[in-house]
Amino acid sequence: MRIGLIIVLMLLVTGCASVAPSRALQQYESVTLAPWVGDAKAVTGVSFTRSAQGRDSASLIGICVSQNVTNRSVTVTGQESTYIGPYTGRVYSNVKSDSVSGGEVVLFASEDGNSVVAQGSESYQVPMLVPVEKSVRYTLTATEIQNGFKYAFTNIESAQLNTGVVANQGYSKLGAHEGASPELALAALESLASDIDSCMYQ
Repeated sequence: MRIGLIIVLMLLVTGCASVAPSRALQQYESVTLAPWVGDAKAVTGVSFTRSAQGRDSASLIGICVSQNVTNRSVTVTGQESTYIGPYTGRVYSNVKSDSVSGGEVVLFASEDGNSVVAQGSESYQVPMLVPVEKSVRYTLTATEIQNGFKYAFTNIESAQLNTGVVANQGYSKLGAHEGASPELALAALESLASDIDSCMYQ
């Protein structure tokens, strides 16, 4: 309830904040949006394709995904509660840190080696007066297609690593609106796709 109130107050302070999908999302090949909160939408998927450049590297998909995708636990920090000291009259805060995500990387690999499903997370930064550190987690399906490879990211969620005076809820849907800077999360995923693809041509 407190978080919802804070969000409403922020919208009132900033005026008529738009919840329309960010125009920056148009730079990506394929973005999937889904209804989220109110009129806002969330980014649930994105895919990138790369040319095979005349090389048969399908057998390396599993190796290159394993080498580039990481699924380490992520620590998120935020304020759990505040209280006033009975003797000092000062306001104190209880800060809580939790570890989320983590686990195995490769979930499935086809027998022919042409398709791999993995899960992981990537860090990225939102440039502000004080840069905000975030993490995006996902499910990746890397598949050989005609004349190339496709890297499809689904189940996309984002988390702010430190929310300061607000309770940290960990990962949640990645907002598609401009204020959520979704293009920065997708840029991190595109960079990962490029790293995997480059690995197969070394």
